[in-house]
Amino acid sequence: MTISVGIMVGSFRETVAVWMDNQLQADFYLRPAGPAAADRHPTMSAGIADKIAQLPGVAEVDRLRAYAISYDGMPATLVGSEARSIRFLPGGNRDDIFARLSRGDYAVVSEPFANKHNVRAGDTISLPLAGVKRAFQVLGVYYDYSTERGFVLLSRQTLLKYLPDPAVSNVAVYLKPGVDASAVHEGSLKSLEVAAF
Repeated sequence: MTISVGIMVGSFRETVAVWMDNQLQADFYLRPAGPAAADRHPTMSAGIADKIAQLPGVAEVDRLRAYAISYDGMPATLVGSEARSIRFLPGGNRDDIFARLSRGDYAVVSEPFANKHNVRAGDTISLPLAGVKRAFQVLGVYYDYSTERGFVLLSRQTLLKYLPDPAVSNVAVYLKPGVDASAVHEGSLKSLEVAAF
């Protein structure tokens, strides 16, 4: 029993460590101020992310938009993202999945969502978007331990096709090698000040 529990805890610890490494890859993150909650996703102007992307030293900016939704009568989170850092369960080829994700009505789902709703790669799920049910083929299931509600992730391009509000919930900023992060951070704050007026 002790050996079994030790193996289980060790395996879980290793999986969480890998997930954290994959989740927290950007140099810094930006989100609107306010209380954090699983069903609250305040937004900021997409122009803020655009201004940050133009700052010297910034290599890339990932924009993410989140919506609280209901799936089969249970709460979940719908996400449109440009991020490519998630890690899929065995059998999912990340490069192949992301190559297809923005080419049509495709989605990937988090492991808690897949387990809760008995969804696997290759299945089709139906999402209520702008008052109309849309069918999305699931390309893969990815590790996630941030919420038991579960995530359905679309490419940002696909989400905007159905919900054309470009506002963002979170921004991840990646810097060029050797760049002073504090200088870019200051520039980001100035971008926020300009956008506020």
